[in-house]
Amino acid sequence: MFRRTFIAAALFAVAGSALAQSASNLTGAWQGGYFSDDGKDVNTLTINLVQSGSRLSGGMVELNSIGNAEKNLFLTSNLEGTVIGRNVVLVKTYDGSGGVTHSVRYSGTVSANGRTIRGTFDAGGATGAFEFAR
Repeated sequence: MFRRTFIAAALFAVAGSALAQSASNLTGAWQGGYFSDDGKDVNTLTINLVQSGSRLSGGMVELNSIGNAEKNLFLTSNLEGTVIGRNVVLVKTYDGSGGVTHSVRYSGTVSANGRTIRGTFDAGGATGAFEFAR
């Protein structure tokens, strides 16, 4: 009985460790969207993340819904952030395309299977929810 319990516990620990590793390996392409609390800003986006340890970097492309759409149909931005366990913080800084240069903070949680990140955003007062998936 003790041996079976010990083996089961060891297998569970290995499986749990593998799951934790896959949940925190965020490098790759993601699709997502966000909507503001007031319902005025809803958008979809494409994200490319690179993870190095707990550090995240990358870029984002989204339909230009807040800038000068005559100048650029899409807005592009740079991403910097961290992942600690399943907690993710990303700061998106628009690169000036479409005349937009402010930053947005995304705070979320990676799902247990590592396939989604859900949370909230704050764009200096404008707040809402987001979801990224791969």
